[in-house]
Amino acid sequence: MRAILAGDVQQLAPTIISSEAMGQGLDVSLMERVMDIGEGSFVKKLAIQHRMHAVINYWAAAEMYGGVLYPAPFVADRVLSSMSHVEDIPITRVPMMFTDTAFLQGCEEEVDSYSGTSLMNRGEAQLVAKYGAILCTGTPRGYLTRSSLWCRHVENLLKAGVQPQSMAVQSPYL
Repeated sequence: MRAILAGDVQQLAPTIISSEAMGQGLDVSLMERVMDIGEGSFVKKLAIQHRMHAVINYWAAAEMYGGVLYPAPFVADRVLSSMSHVEDIPITRVPMMFTDTAFLQGCEEEVDSYSGTSLMNRGEAQLVAKYGAILCTGTPRGYLTRSSLWCRHVENLLKAGVQPQSMAVQSPYL
């Protein structure tokens, strides 16, 4: 009998809300356990990824994969402006955008008093939901005003020809 586990140990860690369960080791996934005992013998790790720009890849590789994840050549320099229907303007030439929410009222992080780890950030999640609505409709809603950086960024991408289904919002709070 043979079992094959496929996945990424760096993503979607077990969600543990019980300190007793954590104490029993249930905060470590089966995949992590196999990786720990099988490193080099029967574990095959992804070395080349085929989805993200080199800038994003190198950050992920350094932070989570020990520097051993590389972008495939055909995606390494791909940005929105490389798509035939997208206008070549500054915001379509960058592989990613960060928005600092630390200064925004209502974006305070809620922390677990037991572990000290982040639980959620309701304000940030609301911003991402509003941003997602803009991506789907092209229309700003709620308290995300037309002067908002996110709103302007999305509007400019839409005007440049980027289709909503070609955009993604990454947030740990969705």
